Amino acid sequence: MEQTEAEGDTVKTPALKPDEEESKPKATKPAEKKKSVKTSADTAENGQTILDISEGDVRITKTGATVGGVSKDDGSLNPKGYWITGTTTDYNVVVEKEVKTEITLCDVNITSDTSKMECIDVSHADVVITLIGKNELLCKAGRASDGAPAGDEGTALAKNGMDGTLVIRCQKAGETGHQCDENCGTLIAKGQETLYHAGAIGNSYRKVQADEESGFCNLTIEGGNIEAKGGQHSPGIGGSCLTSHKIVFPGDSLGNNKQTSNLRITGGNVKAEGNYACAGIGAVGATSLKNIVISGGDTTVIAKGDQTSDTPGIGVGKYPGVDVETTFEHVAASPDNGYQGYVQDGESMDNYTFMEGSPFKEETEIRVGKFYTAVYFGPFRDENTVEPLTNEQIGANNVISKTGGKEFTKEQLKKFTKVNARDKSGNPLSLGQISFVHEKQIEAVNKAKAAGKTGDYPLTFCTANKTEVKVHIFLRKDGTDTVKMDPEHPEPMIGANDFLKDTGGEEFTEEQLKLYGELKGKDKDGTTIDLKGFTIDAEQMKKLNQAKTAGQPGTFNLTYTSSEGAKATVQVILVKYDAVAENQDPDNDEVIRGMDIVSGTGGDGFTGEQLKELSAVKAFDKDGELVEKDRITFPEPDQMKRINEAKAAKESGNFLLTMKAPGGTEVTVQVYLRDKGKDSAKVNPDQTEAFLAANDGTYLTGGTEFSEEVILELCKAKAKDQGKNTVEPSIRNS
Repeated sequence: MEQTEAEGDTVKTPALKPDEEESKPKATKPAEKKKSVKTSADTAENGQTILDISEGDVRITKTGATVGGVSKDDGSLNPKGYWITGTTTDYNVVVEKEVKTEITLCDVNITSDTSKMECIDVSHADVVITLIGKNELLCKAGRASDGAPAGDEGTALAKNGMDGTLVIRCQKAGETGHQCDENCGTLIAKGQETLYHAGAIGNSYRKVQADEESGFCNLTIEGGNIEAKGGQHSPGIGGSCLTSHKIVFPGDSLGNNKQTSNLRITGGNVKAEGNYACAGIGAVGATSLKNIVISGGDTTVIAKGDQTSDTPGIGVGKYPGVDVETTFEHVAASPDNGYQGYVQDGESMDNYTFMEGSPFKEETEIRVGKFYTAVYFGPFRDENTVEPLTNEQIGANNVISKTGGKEFTKEQLKKFTKVNARDKSGNPLSLGQISFVHEKQIEAVNKAKAAGKTGDYPLTFCTANKTEVKVHIFLRKDGTDTVKMDPEHPEPMIGANDFLKDTGGEEFTEEQLKLYGELKGKDKDGTTIDLKGFTIDAEQMKKLNQAKTAGQPGTFNLTYTSSEGAKATVQVILVKYDAVAENQDPDNDEVIRGMDIVSGTGGDGFTGEQLKELSAVKAFDKDGELVEKDRITFPEPDQMKRINEAKAAKESGNFLLTMKAPGGTEVTVQVYLRDKGKDSAKVNPDQTEAFLAANDGTYLTGGTEFSEEVILELCKAKAKDQGKNTVEPSIRNS
């Protein structure tokens, strides 16, 4: 398996050819093992009892195991299980009903015929099979022509009935970070290709008439390299003919009403091929298919149905001449956390279309119609593009960073976004084959970051074939400065912004505070953290809500912490309006609010848009819905004219400004122009700033000293905090 230059995580797509031989897995070379002279009844290194199938039939019962009728235990089951090895064309393995045991298959080779029927039979038992080396099972028990069950149809690996469980795994299944490859154990289970109803992995056709023996369920494949191909009219993995369909004749019937259900593949590389009129995974002639789930992160499944009968890779094949309506319930692919799933529906690994919705993050129903189906998973990306004409794929992650400081390099942007792409055959493209579509996007991001601006900035990548994906760089007021992070050793990201809200009313909820702060986060692997994965400092939230419910304005710190331990602290500004007006019509609940404006005089006049921003005017219609600001008007234009004339002439004073909501409700605020102070007309509306302005003052000298209150009154000093709340100015000694 190859890796992108960007990182070690990959989307694993098997590169198989459509013809029959090349669709089979290559024979895996078993890991080199130490030579051993151990035979049946000896103990393997893992504590299991060794059973050599070449010595005779292996039977595992509640009282222990026998080989060729000779007991290999002390009258009880070995709690650690049994290690089966050897080659045979004469004997088979049977685990008896209600036995619970673990089996290791180590380089086993079993061929069965009508004398034994099954190579391995685990019906009505609870069995875990661990694979080591190369294990081959071939069932030659079948018929030369189709027909009703005749008692001579077997299965390579059989599990009959709706009870019991079967788990197949490799030695390292379940280990953190393990990904099955050619070093893992292999199981090749086949029915003789020319024989009807010679099964691979499933229930046996000869037993479908018996209620307690019919049905196939509770199979889990956790790992290993599995290849299964049924004989004529048999699926690779699944229920045999007539398992869940009964044909009723006058005075007689054929088949049963059992199920093919609870088949789960959670790991490994699985290739299942159905023969005539059969799916690779599923059933044939069935009324239902239930709980077939493929899941994981490194799991790969290729299921090949029958082209001649138009049978899908995963699903149900039609019994010739019998029209059966099938109910599908929970046939799905389910990616692990941090992964996304892909389903290919086609005729080969090179001739296919992606199932609608691919790639997907959540569990998704498998809906395929063609005979070659591939299901696999890859590392999750926030944004993905699959080009329908070429099947080229490209995906990338959004990036979260604290604003300010150093700019991003192009190399960092590629690595932090984890951008990767694949051609139609699933071959990864190098980072050098992935380009930035718009250089100006990079300039915009870096210019904003250097200036300390916040916002969501687009960034678009493309392949040489112009397949594009667009992500965003989320610049936030506080959080992780991603530029300082080592792309080869990524850390969790977090970012959040300051925000303003009206004081008064009910308390904030945690969810509201997360949304208002435009909170974003990722774990160290780049997976987006849901808002539920963040906590808020309880004491800070309590203090904030106490002020809000009391109707108090002010500025409050608020700290968010992600599930990965990353923190961001923002400021929440509670705003109390200087003027509030309610409509006097009892049938009209329209409300409009506004803030007084403080500015140094002189310079350019105010635009209407600036006055709306500086006054923080806000209106709500009769239904309580926020009114767009461009619908708020100035009913007395002479007021604005007078304010701007005074400002241009460097006059000071207090000036009225009236604003009107669409429903006619008016609010009037004050515009305070002073001799000295910040020119509010020059303020960046995207920045929260405090305001202070005052007049020069003249007073006769002599007498008692001034108090602070007298000086502030004399100079007509006015002040606003960052939330535009009116605050009392103070005098600093210097």
